[in-house]
Amino acid sequence: MLTLCDWQLAIAAHVYEVGGKPTMTDACFDRLAMMAEFRNTNLPEFSPYTGQWVGYMNRGLLQMLYVTAMEHNMGKDDLHGPAIRLALDEHGVEYTCCNEVACYEND
Repeated sequence: MLTLCDWQLAIAAHVYEVGGKPTMTDACFDRLAMMAEFRNTNLPEFSPYTGQWVGYMNRGLLQMLYVTAMEHNMGKDDLHGPAIRLALDEHGVEYTCCNEVACYEND
């Protein structure tokens, strides 16, 4: 099962690959990618040095999650956990937390 952080990486990689406005800085992506590698993420064909692995995921689902998360993002361009979590919940996508505090600190 993917974590909330995995979904955040996947959405960011998807948006970048389709030429959309970035949802996070390169430094943030790199930091999350290193953490994902450290915890042995379940992202398919994951590599922390590229986002091309996102091509192994359901791009329609990622686009739907991105659109929904942006609707919950209070007009901000950078997409964070609370909005992504709302999108995952709204679409019935299961996830776990890579950091229990980070998932629930904004409740």
